[in-house]
Amino acid sequence: MPRTVNPPLITPKTDNPAVIMGLKLMEQQRKKKEQEEKKKVKEEKKPKRMPIWAVDFEGTLTVRSKFPDFGKPNVSVIELLKMARSQGVRLILWTCRDGKYLTDAVEWCKDYGLEFDAVNENIPEAIEYLGRDTRKVLADLYIDDKSFHFWGEEGEQRLWKLVQNL
Repeated sequence: MPRTVNPPLITPKTDNPAVIMGLKLMEQQRKKKEQEEKKKVKEEKKPKRMPIWAVDFEGTLTVRSKFPDFGKPNVSVIELLKMARSQGVRLILWTCRDGKYLTDAVEWCKDYGLEFDAVNENIPEAIEYLGRDTRKVLADLYIDDKSFHFWGEEGEQRLWKLVQNL
């Protein structure tokens, strides 16, 4: 976008307050317009960061599960997460599982078509944003059966609203 250069206002040779006030108003409007154009250019250059959701495994992706067993899949949550990911949400599997139990959980999720951008760690964009890797994963939303309750019709509606507002 070519930048327009406005010449400075010429100071009138008048003492008429209305003319002077009008010129001051025009100058203020010109400055405001320049600031808005600069802000617009800056925003156009800034890439949009997609939301990051950290998702627990037991009791969230599964129901009636007790470690190390998986229990039944929470199909509505799995489908919602797949839809969110298809719209650009970055997903992190955030679980206490490790070793073989973690590998099994990741494979279990893949069997249901659910893949993650990271597992128990920050995604590269978060590390870059923070300037370092932190123990707690950076996320915009943490979905866990111990904190975000989504059981039943009301809970599912709350989750679907989150996806619709992306």
